[in-house]
Amino acid sequence: MEAKKLRDLSIYADGITNYTSIEDSPHGQAVLQELVDAGFVEKCATEADAIEYLGAKPVVAKLALISKLKDEIWKHRLMLDCRVSGAKERTVRTERIVLPRIWDAIRDGLDLMMQRVRGSQLEYMVLDFSDAFFLLPLAHTEQRYFCAHYRGEFFVWRRVAQGSLSGPNSFGRLSAAVGRMTAG
Repeated sequence: MEAKKLRDLSIYADGITNYTSIEDSPHGQAVLQELVDAGFVEKCATEADAIEYLGAKPVVAKLALISKLKDEIWKHRLMLDCRVSGAKERTVRTERIVLPRIWDAIRDGLDLMMQRVRGSQLEYMVLDFSDAFFLLPLAHTEQRYFCAHYRGEFFVWRRVAQGSLSGPNSFGRLSAAVGRMTAG
């Protein structure tokens, strides 16, 4: 079997452009700054600063901003396109997380109702994680693969990025663990 040929990683070069969704949006800078202020993203003024922080050249991905108006409130999600940088195809995924289906919850609820003590109630708890992927820190050695260049500055993701291949699996494992720990 012939080995898969991998593209070269996208090391920063003049001329890399982000998607127009972030370049043209008046919200792009503010959304990115919120991530910096929260400590999820490290801001580096120059490529040299990024190299000093990372200990290696940054692998630069393209940024996209998805904006949605719901109930007269704008929501913005910043995506790091790791596919374009070549980092995504180098990621090894060793497992697939199978999330529970609605029928699992219904069946389990009915089973618990049948087992409950007369007069007791069955209670459900819903966990809603905000900024889910940002709950998961990246190892410093992985951070060089999650970088972006925007308006002359470099941004290094310190947490799992929206757009990474391993993000859904990592968060799926965390969610499954929380579910098991909170199950009665």
